[in-house]
Amino acid sequence: MPATGPATCLVPFARASHEHLESMQDVTQALTPTSTILGPYDVPAYGYLRNIILDVHAFGGSGTGVTAAEDAPWSVISEIALVDTNGTPVVGPFSGYDLYLVNKYGGYAYASDPKLSPMYSGAAASDGGFRFCLRVPVEFSAQDGLGSLPNTNAASTWKVRITLAPANHVYGTTPSPLPSVRVRIHLDAWSQPSRTDLQGNTMAQAPPAVGTTSYWSKIILPVSYGFNTLRLLRVGALIRNLLFVCRNAADSRSEGDAMFPDTTSLQRPFPHTWCIPLHT
Repeated sequence: MPATGPATCLVPFARASHEHLESMQDVTQALTPTSTILGPYDVPAYGYLRNIILDVHAFGGSGTGVTAAEDAPWSVISEIALVDTNGTPVVGPFSGYDLYLVNKYGGYAYASDPKLSPMYSGAAASDGGFRFCLRVPVEFSAQDGLGSLPNTNAASTWKVRITLAPANHVYGTTPSPLPSVRVRIHLDAWSQPSRTDLQGNTMAQAPPAVGTTSYWSKIILPVSYGFNTLRLLRVGALIRNLLFVCRNAADSRSEGDAMFPDTTSLQRPFPHTWCIPLHT
């Protein structure tokens, strides 16, 4: 019989690759009574994009009787979007509070509520200071890298776009002077694996089903009193999550929560009709 060498195996991507965290931007901007546009910022080209990590820290304010607005401190971001190399938004554009809900209910990590982070502090301190971390998600399975996307073209980069909200979107009673907001942005990525490891085993050089993309978008649908049938406008893809936020005409979420219908259902169109009751 001919001699054979040792059997080789395919090393999965998540074992073959290495996690890479890289600072992208560190910008400090005074909070003002009007919106402030930050960026767009280029995402560094490196391996496979997993997430963009935001570390938002407000400091340096002063005052007495400072109170937080309803969606604070997340509402300090009035708009955020992650845009791919073709200019298509993959995440957003939507608000910081929307991104908070994506983090909490998107199923990306254990104990995923950003309020449980040791870095978190709310916006009701006497100086109006706060801090939180949010991820702008691309990958949706950290176990094998599913959903992470190629990010190797330095000539055509992904971009992060952020707009800071007016101060009255963050505070009920504003500090004086207003705090400054420091935004630190980090790239979370996988490295590009080698073809083989030191034992000669072949290593997967791309995550499974590379190109599989998770999009997060937002639509606003008006609802009136009585029975409503609302059509979801973004079609043509598989649904992974649906998050519902009900607000009243004055954009109050707490009032909207009280009015959220308790007989809500999700219905699939004919010919394959099914109806799923939703609980609030």
